[in-house]
Amino acid sequence: LGCSGHSSIYPGPSSPSSIPLAIKLGVNSLDTSPWYGASESVLGEALEGVPREAYYLHTKAGRYPKADGRGCVFDFSKERTRSSLLESLRRLRVDYVDVCFVHDPEFCRGGVDGLKGCVDELLALKAEGKVRHVGVTGYPLEFQREVISAYPGAFDVSMTYCHCGLFDDSLGPFKEFCEGEGVDVMSASPYGMGLLAGDGPPAWHPAGKDLRERCEQVRDECRRRGCDVEGLALGYAMKRGEEAGHVTVVGMRNEREVEFGVERCKAGGLIGDE
Repeated sequence: LGCSGHSSIYPGPSSPSSIPLAIKLGVNSLDTSPWYGASESVLGEALEGVPREAYYLHTKAGRYPKADGRGCVFDFSKERTRSSLLESLRRLRVDYVDVCFVHDPEFCRGGVDGLKGCVDELLALKAEGKVRHVGVTGYPLEFQREVISAYPGAFDVSMTYCHCGLFDDSLGPFKEFCEGEGVDVMSASPYGMGLLAGDGPPAWHPAGKDLRERCEQVRDECRRRGCDVEGLALGYAMKRGEEAGHVTVVGMRNEREVEFGVERCKAGGLIGDE
């Protein structure tokens, strides 16, 4: 369950009650970040009273909202990594997280070498039991290769996004690389951060004009045929994930979206003649 929707990043209503509902329906992994604004605090409150062993909890370090709420800052230092994780634990109201990811390392000014403080501190926090596994998450697959290769044995899991879906299905070779390194893979954003959602992407979406237009054509064609574009996108991504053996992370921010996502999961991906 991707929880960035419990913030101002994506427009539209969100419902904290959808979080315990997701767990009740069998979703047992929750992904958040300090960058996602109020998301960690929302999760901490929504999970009050839910047994800790009922779910896996992931957060991130390295990317943060600016104090004025406009834009972000990157800080991969040892000191900020530790203070960030301790802040996350307080907001989430837990003693540990199952995974803490290095968040969007492609934006580190010092390149791969500039991540050393963050990686080393996450490993120290892992030794202390505050983090169970260390991960890396970002968009460019080649840069993730570089990071994983530069810190052998440091990472347990990689998460990337928009690389296993209708407009980009390039995750396969990277997953093979990760398997060789002993790193598990998670694939997020089956809707392409809104490109394949009914209302289209948010204004800040980084996609270029050509990709936006092609995805708009897909949405229009689905409407013409009476087909649910979100169901098609999610079904394809989940089917590919099941075939390849990786976890699919789906952003769901209210009860309707949770019920829809769980239904798709139980159906095994694509339905009927999709």
